[in-house]
Amino acid sequence: MYKILKSFNKCLIISTIFLASMLIISGMNLGYAQTNPNSDGRNVKTIAVVTLVEPDRIVPKQKTGTFSYIFEACAGISDILSPEVLVTSDSESKKIKLSHKLDANQCQVSVSKVKSSSKDTISAVLIDRGGMTKIVKDLESQILQVKEKIKVEKSNLKMMINEKPQPADADKKISEVTAKIVKLRMDLNNIRENYFRTLYLLYN
Repeated sequence: MYKILKSFNKCLIISTIFLASMLIISGMNLGYAQTNPNSDGRNVKTIAVVTLVEPDRIVPKQKTGTFSYIFEACAGISDILSPEVLVTSDSESKKIKLSHKLDANQCQVSVSKVKSSSKDTISAVLIDRGGMTKIVKDLESQILQVKEKIKVEKSNLKMMINEKPQPADADKKISEVTAKIVKLRMDLNNIRENYFRTLYLLYN
């Protein structure tokens, strides 16, 4: 009997997600309930809450039931790396990991089993793990900037070496530019180490 109920619940969840996804694609209005909108447009919209186990119905004196909470998480105006949704009710809270990356102005439909005394107490919020996405973006920008500086200094060095005739202070200037390139490469390596360390913390 338990296996039959488990199989039925699984089929019910899959069917609900499929139906909700098809309605989203077709552009039909689902009457979303938006929870915890963010100032930059990030939000989680409730698509449906399917009752799997009613409170006090299967198990005597059971105060909580089990619900399938189906939601759509949207990124807003900025990308979110390793996005998570915090789903809460009056009985529990849990974090649901979404895709590797949620692109700006894109949404993803997902589902979570939640225990609650009432489906009306279930809500969700999209979280960004302490602003890690912004840190990663800033480091990526720094890497590009340092790479561009190295490119410029390499071009200057090439011009100095090929300059004819060589000025009296050519050796000094070439040494200074070479030292600058070495310093920039060290800076680049340090930023890259920080970048990959941050990615590791983000995805593990």
